[in-house]
Amino acid sequence: MEIHSLTTEQLRKLVNAIGNGSNWPEHTDDPRVNYAVDCIVQDDGDVPPYDERLYVEEIEAFKTLEAKTG
Repeated sequence: MEIHSLTTEQLRKLVNAIGNGSNWPEHTDDPRVNYAVDCIVQDDGDVPPYDERLYVEEIEAFKTLEAKTG
């Protein structure tokens, strides 16, 4: 079991990203929140250890994609 230390603001982002669970979670601008979402979604425990560099790169790639698609 992974222990996550998130601030109150990060917890709010996590709740907003998950929503009501009927859709795929939304992407956030916070690498730790995105990792926590991955841990929740990947409930079989097969989530690699947190690597901030990968999550920051993911956020940058998502921003680029959003800019291109408007």
